[in-house]
Amino acid sequence: MKNKRGLSDIVATLIIILLVIVAAGIIWVVVRNVVQSGAEQVEFGQKCFQVNLQYVGVVDNGDDTYNVTLRRLSGGDEIAGVKVTLLSSTQSSSPEDFGAIGQLETDTVQIDAGFIGATKIEYTAYFEDSSGNEVYCQTRDHTFA
Repeated sequence: MKNKRGLSDIVATLIIILLVIVAAGIIWVVVRNVVQSGAEQVEFGQKCFQVNLQYVGVVDNGDDTYNVTLRRLSGGDEIAGVKVTLLSSTQSSSPEDFGAIGQLETDTVQIDAGFIGATKIEYTAYFEDSSGNEVYCQTRDHTFA
């Protein structure tokens, strides 16, 4: 009888050790995922800080369309694109994807705002994360006309 009693103490100790190892593994996976996602956000924050977009001009075509010109100065990684919104005192257009602008490039895109009298532009560069989701940088704006 004494041998069986000692054996059950060993089995109980092994089960407790096994439970502690499994719990540590679960905690490690959760902590690792949190740290990795935080690191990716910091990485995109740094990339956004280095992007230098500059407003060049907006030309009213006389109908609901506008030619929007933006310039990208040097510095930073390649961006996935730029979202552009035109605004008036009472209306705003849907965000239009301007497309990617390379370093030291100037690009003009015609945007159908759906209204006349735009006086302000908002533009936001964005990157794509490893999952293909768009990660937006800080929105910039410029009042014109």
